[in-house]
Amino acid sequence: MAGVLFEAVSKYFENVKVIDRLSFTIDDREFVVIVGPSGCGKSTSLRMIAGLETVSSGNVYIGDKIVNDVLPRDRDIAMVFQNYALYPHMNVYRNMAFGLQLRKYPREEIDRRVKRAADILGINQFLDRKPKQLSGGQRQRVAVGRAIVREPAVFLFDEPLSNLDAKLRVQMRSEIRKLHLQLNTTMIYVTHDQVEAMTMGDRIIILKDGILQQVGSPMQIYRNPQNLFVAGFIGSPAMNMIPGRLERFGDSLAIKTSVCEIEIKPEIRNRFKLDSTSNVILGIRPEDLVLTGNDDQNRAFGELTGHVDLVETTGAESMVHLSVHEIELVARVTSYSDIRHGQTLNLVFNLAKIHLFDRDTQESLCRDA
Repeated sequence: MAGVLFEAVSKYFENVKVIDRLSFTIDDREFVVIVGPSGCGKSTSLRMIAGLETVSSGNVYIGDKIVNDVLPRDRDIAMVFQNYALYPHMNVYRNMAFGLQLRKYPREEIDRRVKRAADILGINQFLDRKPKQLSGGQRQRVAVGRAIVREPAVFLFDEPLSNLDAKLRVQMRSEIRKLHLQLNTTMIYVTHDQVEAMTMGDRIIILKDGILQQVGSPMQIYRNPQNLFVAGFIGSPAMNMIPGRLERFGDSLAIKTSVCEIEIKPEIRNRFKLDSTSNVILGIRPEDLVLTGNDDQNRAFGELTGHVDLVETTGAESMVHLSVHEIELVARVTSYSDIRHGQTLNLVFNLAKIHLFDRDTQESLCRDA
């Protein structure tokens, strides 16, 4: 087994920089997801680990060895691609065995590894079939099985579930996660889907425009995003963002926005670094916008009134889209709440869960970020 280290790695395609001095560490036996929007450099990073792309500057380590100039076949890695890349004229057994045959493994060892991988993935009954006789999910299992038989130090997954339907994606991501627990080896998984990243990774590496944005466990990143990009990218629906300004009233402090004013009491204020800026972005997760009563005689400081534009019911919960003085917000509520299009709702912020960002730098003002 082996970990992976990026040490100030950059990648250019001619004069275009796609990776900018990227540094991170992936520990031995860890499951790490690299996530970001299209074009952020996540697949390029994975391909540099595999040796399918050269490193323009910096170093890539697998274990304690620099592999910049090591051929892909000598890196002790196995890669699962988005398009399966199975040989159509070979049956499942031969597809899984072919790489070992090229390396002149004994027939008995090849048979042992193929049958073990087929047993792990539940595809024993398909070993005599050709790829065209398999469903998309079954083909993906074969592609994973072909990687398993290599018994590599590092598994690499390049958006392997993108071609599957929604139900099968959910099933396969749980199977890949279980596979990691069973094999107990290092896995690096690339995706643009932040739900996959949140549900699968021990840690998440977030990229934007080839630049590292944040590294941490799923809940660390969800609770303490380091900047506006991470706050908006991680979470579904995305965090609500409201421009505001810090204003002082004697010894007290308030955030004044177009939708409401929020008093920052000392126990809340201590969570933030508020001395360097007055122009802020107030962030609030949809689940932290709380419904209140409709009695206008008892309005709370920090409460807002919104017009319901859309209600999306997903089963146990609903996403309520509201307009508040031309600001669009989303609240996550229980589906048992009888909310309909056109209603007017009163909501209040859960002040213990608010986020503040510097409007100019877009960096978080939270001390824990």
